[in-house]
Amino acid sequence: MAMSSMASNMPGMTMTGSAPSSTASAPDPLSTADLRMGNESAQMDFLMALLDDTELQITSNSYATKFWYGVVVVIGLATLLNIFLRIRASSRRVSMSLSPAD
Repeated sequence: MAMSSMASNMPGMTMTGSAPSSTASAPDPLSTADLRMGNESAQMDFLMALLDDTELQITSNSYATKFWYGVVVVIGLATLLNIFLRIRASSRRVSMSLSPAD
């Protein structure tokens, strides 16, 4: 019996192969209830399901993308503030040089 078909027959053993949709419910947690650990294929299926991190990869990639967008926004705001302060300082310098000396 193939690993994926055996894993789908066991309770609490769901293996997803693609990204979950926004309406999909969370998969059932892994459980050793009704699991015969004497069977080597059952052991292998359980361990493969335990090591399956497709949902973790999707979540972590989303967080990483949002983090780097945030970094870009902060750098952009700091750059705009720096440009504004330089323009203001140079305009003050010009206005000081144009004012009549007392």
